[in-house]
Amino acid sequence: ALFAATIGTSQVDIKRILAYSTMSQIGYMFLAVGIGAYAAGMFHFMTHAFFKALLFMAAGNVIHAFHDDQDIRHMGNLRAGLPITFWTFLIGTLSISGFPLFAGFFSKDEIIRAALSAPGTEFWLGVVALVTAGLTAYYMFRLFFIAFGWEWLSHDERHLHEALPVQTVPIVILAAGAVVGGYIPVASFLTPVFGHAVDVGTGAFIGLAALSVLVALIGFLAAYLLHARRPDLAVVWRTRLGPIHALVEHKYYVDELYDRLFVRPGMALARFLNDIVEPRVIDGAVNGVANFFLLEAREFRLIQTGRVSSYALWTLGGAIGVVVVVAAFLGYLPVRLGG
Repeated sequence: ALFAATIGTSQVDIKRILAYSTMSQIGYMFLAVGIGAYAAGMFHFMTHAFFKALLFMAAGNVIHAFHDDQDIRHMGNLRAGLPITFWTFLIGTLSISGFPLFAGFFSKDEIIRAALSAPGTEFWLGVVALVTAGLTAYYMFRLFFIAFGWEWLSHDERHLHEALPVQTVPIVILAAGAVVGGYIPVASFLTPVFGHAVDVGTGAFIGLAALSVLVALIGFLAAYLLHARRPDLAVVWRTRLGPIHALVEHKYYVDELYDRLFVRPGMALARFLNDIVEPRVIDGAVNGVANFFLLEAREFRLIQTGRVSSYALWTLGGAIGVVVVVAAFLGYLPVRLGG
């Protein structure tokens, strides 16, 4: 969850940001399963289906409006041109960031509460989950302020238009789910299957919820300051954190490492098989046999002159040869065959 969240903080492709966000949220679900909070994991799985489907579909509307351009730096101030997409995306952003009254707040808080209330090292997993929650709020509102913010960055307002109803009606329905989905009693429904969750008491529950909201609020304020109020500060901090920013921007160089360890060796092996093994070994064996018989056939063609006298001579010679062999075998000649 933390790994993917850090990557999401530096990406500029709107779909890529949401993709790494999905990885991060799936990390939350695996965390829940790992600490035994199965109902909380399933709860977050359900709420995530609402707000993440909403975010991806709304992003699709934006990409369509910008003629397949996915770079958030080329967008801005979409409230006027795409009002439905704007407000529904904001709802999805609030929900995934874990703000109160939205679905993501309830499900994510259940996982964090279960981790922080668990004994041993699982407590530190809860701390990591809290940090990830702050990063989630930061990169999602970073996306929102840059792509949907209040200032134009490049495109003309006249070129933007809201998506068709077939595209806007589903995101409105999903936006409703991103709000009310947290009130569905999934935990109570799954209790007979997974058992009761750890009871941390009302005071602790309120305290953890407040802490979760505080972390999300910090992420929101950081995104607002760096990407809405003072974008120049984002440039300053990107310069100060040069190596760290480059590391997360390049996704910890996982793609480059994968390319060097698997893609390039695989391509080299494929080229070797295609250029050496297949033509010289596989095709060589098959074509070699064919060429051998073709050569022999050409040599046998030399006796096919097309002249009747030549064929008669060969026939006579063959007949004489047969007579000689039979006569020798029967003892009519000084040379005997067999015995």
